[in-house]
Amino acid sequence: MIALFLLQVALADAICRDGWRSSSSGSGTCSHHGGVAYWIPSAPASSYTTNGVYVYKPHYPSYNFGPFQDLVLDIYSGKDPDLYLGCLTCDPNHDDPEIWLKSVRRRGGKYHVNGGKSSMWGSWTEGHVSAYDDYSACNAKATNPPKVFNRETHEYVGRLTLNFNLPDSIKVLEVVGFVNKFCKEVV
Repeated sequence: MIALFLLQVALADAICRDGWRSSSSGSGTCSHHGGVAYWIPSAPASSYTTNGVYVYKPHYPSYNFGPFQDLVLDIYSGKDPDLYLGCLTCDPNHDDPEIWLKSVRRRGGKYHVNGGKSSMWGSWTEGHVSAYDDYSACNAKATNPPKVFNRETHEYVGRLTLNFNLPDSIKVLEVVGFVNKFCKEVV
């Protein structure tokens, strides 16, 4: 067990506290960058071209959220709203676990939109992905679908819904496409 841990550390890259990525694994790693923030696995040999240059191959496909692309948008549900459902625009390929762990696009994650009962969205019978529940993004007649807020400014952006009769529904084509795709997969 200890040998496996040591092998993992030896084959890992470090992300330093200032964001610098270091391939060093010995004592003093990130010493000029505030210390090690966390360890990530090194890139496999297949991630390098024949000339030794690293080629980034994301695990998840990228997604364009149009005018919201550079914003961090969080999703909440409930009347108040008080239930956090994850981050709509967070990149599941990001190096920072504070970002990728909250992404609704990270398969098997706590906030994955199609995560079943282990997800905050629940199964289709539990509300947030139902075609009939009033709190569901997938209900075209819902009056209380999830609300979206800008994490940095705390501004209300609108409702994540297929009910376009609501005056505050988000009608940005890229977001509507994302919700529509996800609803078709689960409802």
